[in-house]
Amino acid sequence: ACLLDRGDHKRAMALVKLVSANAKGEQLGHVKYLTGEAYILQKEWSKAIEELKIFRDTDSYRRMYSIADRALLRLGLAYERTGNWGECQRAFSYITSYIPKSPWIHEARFGDAWARENSKDYSNAMSYYAALTTKTVTIVGAKAQLRIGYCQLIQKKYPEAAKAFMVVPYTYNYPDCIAEAWYQSGVAYVAMKKPAD
Repeated sequence: ACLLDRGDHKRAMALVKLVSANAKGEQLGHVKYLTGEAYILQKEWSKAIEELKIFRDTDSYRRMYSIADRALLRLGLAYERTGNWGECQRAFSYITSYIPKSPWIHEARFGDAWARENSKDYSNAMSYYAALTTKTVTIVGAKAQLRIGYCQLIQKKYPEAAKAFMVVPYTYNYPDCIAEAWYQSGVAYVAMKKPAD
């Protein structure tokens, strides 16, 4: 894990292979997770998916609560990078279904909504984003509020988009998100032919 954090993928993989030869029980989960993580850091998405999907498909791995949620998050990311939005959404929804007390639950809900948005299921995506904004005021909540605005913008619902974007500066304290919200609300007002606003 330390070698992966330092970017030394080759040595990390060599050590993981040594550990995997004698790994038992939950150690096997850690081996799978670290192998998948190494592939993600090398942008080898299909190999990462092969390693990590065991946490979705195998009940004993899904019950490894100390590692399964992180593995499923990374599985969702790998599917996102391949553009497989159905499997991406499925990976994130497994966290919300099986590990609802995960410290990564908000990220999982955001990922689920993001996959729905990219599948052009805007109504459900906005519902998931909206539910998330009621559960956290962290940056994940701010980004969820931004995505509600983007979903409205994509659908050319400009008044609703402007309103959604303007919630961000008055609710959250994340300068990048606030700047993005101000800018995108301006885009919505221009589309409404209200340049003064």
